[in-house]
Amino acid sequence: QLEPAINSFEKVYNITPSFRAEHSKSDRHLSEYTHLKVELAWVNLNDLISISEDLVYHIAKTMSVKGKTEIRELDAEIKIEKLKPPYRRITYNEAVNLLNKNGFKFEWGKSLNSSGEAFLTKYFGDAPLWVQYIPKNVEGFPFKTHPKDKRLAIVSDLIAPNGFGEIAGIAEKITDKKELLRRMKEKGKGTTKQIERY
Repeated sequence: QLEPAINSFEKVYNITPSFRAEHSKSDRHLSEYTHLKVELAWVNLNDLISISEDLVYHIAKTMSVKGKTEIRELDAEIKIEKLKPPYRRITYNEAVNLLNKNGFKFEWGKSLNSSGEAFLTKYFGDAPLWVQYIPKNVEGFPFKTHPKDKRLAIVSDLIAPNGFGEIAGIAEKITDKKELLRRMKEKGKGTTKQIERY
């Protein structure tokens, strides 16, 4: 229900329990989790990345001061200097090339798995890493297609270091009705009932 709300409020969010009803395409998605969902009007992928980085950094700084007890109980450590924006960005294509050059037999068009994500963050200095422009076939239907490579979506995943994996996913949403209907059909959601429901 957040998507329609941006037409009135432009910036909306909720924090709720989430339950995945679909089959996972990777080993990194939980079927049940607490989810911060944000919808913003008038932004592009770079804006979304900047906002997300600032949010992660703010949470880390706040927890390092106000969450000392919890951090100690979890036997964790927050390395603030590693979390200061901006974070490194690589494309999905660069990630695939790096993985294959370093002994991973990774097939283009698949979601990154946890071992691949752990390798990439370690390779880039044990810091958060954005992986941009992921294949459309592993992403949701409402995301814009990359203008120069129609196989890719204008999305980016934030990968946390030390094996924690994806902690955020952002995307530019389709604003053209014809493109949206075409993408719904491509993803097997093109029946009259599914279109009406959406």
